[in-house]
Amino acid sequence: MQAPVLSLRHYGASPGSHSHGHFQVLLGLSGTLELEVDGRGQRVASGGGCVIEPGARHDFTSPQGSQCLVLDSADHGVPQHRRRLF
Repeated sequence: MQAPVLSLRHYGASPGSHSHGHFQVLLGLSGTLELEVDGRGQRVASGGGCVIEPGARHDFTSPQGSQCLVLDSADHGVPQHRRRLF
């Protein structure tokens, strides 16, 4: 990844799963996104957020629909803390 990318994403009931080699920051704007990151469940609701480290497998779904602001960082470093909720 060459430069950080900021995007508005809509999530629905269809589940997704992937990992990538960069940090990803999710900020909840509406609804609730259900995540499982490296086997740990969590939710990103409106006003909340999550940082996903490079290489972390994450599964996601939003049965009622949700919208998140997503920053795909160009940084590949290792964070001091694995994940941090806002």
